[in-house]
Amino acid sequence: MPAFIGRKTVLHTPTTNKVKITVQQAGRIIILKISDVSKGYYIDGYLFKYRRAITIQEQTGSDLTDYQVRIDLDATNFNFSHFLNEGNDLRFTDVEGNLLDYWVESMDIAAQQATIWVKVPSIPANSTVDIYMYYGNSEAESASDGRACFDFFDDFSCEICSDYDLKFGVFTDLHWTDAENYDTRMGYRCCSERVDKITEVINAFNNEPDLSFVIELGDFIDNEAQGGTLTAEEQLQQAESYYSQVQVPRYYVYGNHDVDPNYGVTKEYFKENTAKNDDYEYYDYGNYRIIILDANYGSSYTTGEIPDEELTWLENDALNTSKKCIVFTHQPLSEYKGEWLADVRITNRADVRAVLENAGNVIAVIQGHVHGCFKEVINGIPYFTLEGLVDECGADNRPYCIVFVKGNKVFIRGYKGMASMREAYHTVAPGRNDRAEDKYFDVDVTNTKLIEQANIWTAAGDPFGVAYLVGVNLANFEVRVKTKEVDDDIIGVLFCYQNSSAFYHYSYSNNYTGTNADGTNTYYGPERWIGKDTTAIGDSNLASDDNAPAVTDIVEIIIRRSGSSIKVLQDGVEILTATEATYGSGDIGLMTNGCQAGEFHPPFIVRKYTEPEPSVAIGEEET
Repeated sequence: MPAFIGRKTVLHTPTTNKVKITVQQAGRIIILKISDVSKGYYIDGYLFKYRRAITIQEQTGSDLTDYQVRIDLDATNFNFSHFLNEGNDLRFTDVEGNLLDYWVESMDIAAQQATIWVKVPSIPANSTVDIYMYYGNSEAESASDGRACFDFFDDFSCEICSDYDLKFGVFTDLHWTDAENYDTRMGYRCCSERVDKITEVINAFNNEPDLSFVIELGDFIDNEAQGGTLTAEEQLQQAESYYSQVQVPRYYVYGNHDVDPNYGVTKEYFKENTAKNDDYEYYDYGNYRIIILDANYGSSYTTGEIPDEELTWLENDALNTSKKCIVFTHQPLSEYKGEWLADVRITNRADVRAVLENAGNVIAVIQGHVHGCFKEVINGIPYFTLEGLVDECGADNRPYCIVFVKGNKVFIRGYKGMASMREAYHTVAPGRNDRAEDKYFDVDVTNTKLIEQANIWTAAGDPFGVAYLVGVNLANFEVRVKTKEVDDDIIGVLFCYQNSSAFYHYSYSNNYTGTNADGTNTYYGPERWIGKDTTAIGDSNLASDDNAPAVTDIVEIIIRRSGSSIKVLQDGVEILTATEATYGSGDIGLMTNGCQAGEFHPPFIVRKYTEPEPSVAIGEEET
């Protein structure tokens, strides 16, 4: 065994001991020398010096499943000097040794205070359950994970922007033409800045490290019918002369303006004069497959359709893989069509979506055509629609995005007029077919906050203009988020949302103005209220509320719903209550009404809640 001469091997037992074993060979005799035996607990690849049992008592008479339990540590129940890596050296297990998800809300070693949430799989009614807390290892890294711990968690960051599996660039709807700028129902098309727009976007992609590829989602050119001196062929040649400067593989999706037989180029001409290989195609990048569709068939390319031959290819070839798939199309496969009066969606989109859903491996669909940023989640698949590069003039309007992918997570980081979007949210707005563009909400990952970008008032008289829903449906829950009004209009939290005329909300305003029966307005001053639909309920402060936060204040709002009880806390102090049970459960989200640049600050948390909550007893330290 010469390979083992002088080699030291460290073995960890699965329970209590760390053992160093030196393996040496003397002639034909193997000597095992055991040394440096230290007690501890081997958990998650680390040896922890200490542990404590934590006993949790259920107090409502109901079984609790995946319940988030709050654990508060201080000098009376914990020795903070036994944290050996600033509190990162922490793990929790059940009595069987299975790791439990947790999130560290706060950790102050010097002040000897910490608050930690642990998701406990099962707490039987009127019973106790034990879990274990392990700590004391100078090398252990933090495993705190809010998204794993809570029913919903967002810190308005992009955790996968630095730890991703795949990263690529996207732009759509360049509409290259030398025609005059023109207006549409979905915005002003600034054709005159086409060179500045594409140059800035291509430079951004070339300066972005580690991009796997770039893809444009169609309407690369405009059309001859719009005017200008360039033929469709000349438009394509000029646009491609810029796009070809991308330093990574580049892909194309046909748009209706590109290949419509009435004013575009032929598909063959497009392929001969660009790097596009096939009308519809796919490419593999590690554990991911990107699938490019062609919907330019049928009686109208404005809507388009996926023909049977392509649908069969999609089902039996492109999606027939164990890889995770991202699908690209120009015309939308989702339902929302923006402000367009005419239909602009793929006519057989339901059939295509059924194929995507049955495959079970599609993690996102990314599309253009509509000239707006919004997202729908249909049967578990997020459909991202992106802003057109041609839209609006000025240096702040060069919309493009970098897409980060990790596992099933997709984060679209938008720039220069493109909203940043993740797979978690969808947007609703009364008077807009219960949909609104996600550009109204922007996930500002640089400053870790969510910004409501537009001054949207509802046209239907409801107390919110636009809301950002998370897709979590709970009957008993706690919602936490920090708000900053910025503009003196309405900001708050929407819950038990059924539709745009059936919901509860808590909101406040520093400048609430009501509309009287005769159409005149009355200024009521600062107010805070709990509402059911459009009616205030409970002990809402409908008179001027001098304790309402100032527009510059960042305050933490907590909503607690248990049975028919609704409680609102501001910075930990209960301020409003109501008793109401019409809506047993429903979606949860953030809302504004006319609140230009209103801000939501992290963490945004939705968790299960009962009254009273389980009690927690922290046991003695064991070594």
